[in-house]
Amino acid sequence: MSIFTKQEQRFILVLLFSFFLGLGVKYVREKRYEPDQAWLKEKEEILAEFKERARTTGGESAEAAATGDKPLQDLKASLIKRININSASESEFETLPKIGPVMAKRIVEDRRQNGPFRSIEELQRVKGIGSKTFEMIKEYITVQ
Repeated sequence: MSIFTKQEQRFILVLLFSFFLGLGVKYVREKRYEPDQAWLKEKEEILAEFKERARTTGGESAEAAATGDKPLQDLKASLIKRININSASESEFETLPKIGPVMAKRIVEDRRQNGPFRSIEELQRVKGIGSKTFEMIKEYITVQ
């Protein structure tokens, strides 16, 4: 005799299967991501330079950044790796927030059919990229 009915046993099996499937997907996603080593090294060098400037100026760096010191703003901007939307592959688009495989394919297909984008704002012509998604990705994209 079992304490669960057949229907309850099936439901528990489905829950367990879903749980383990989710763990497997999480594991694959974590292992699939491999950051660009050259970019990581460049980022570390820039951060080291930034820390050195902050240490040698005795806190003036924060004030300079707030008042618009161009070199510090350039340092911050260089930490962000921008993707050229006119030459990026589907896999590169997938690294952007809120862009999955389907959306990446739509972007590449739109670029193939309508030609290169003249500005980053034109990316909004792709079905599924509205103002909210565009606001999230605009700092990571460029047109060259």
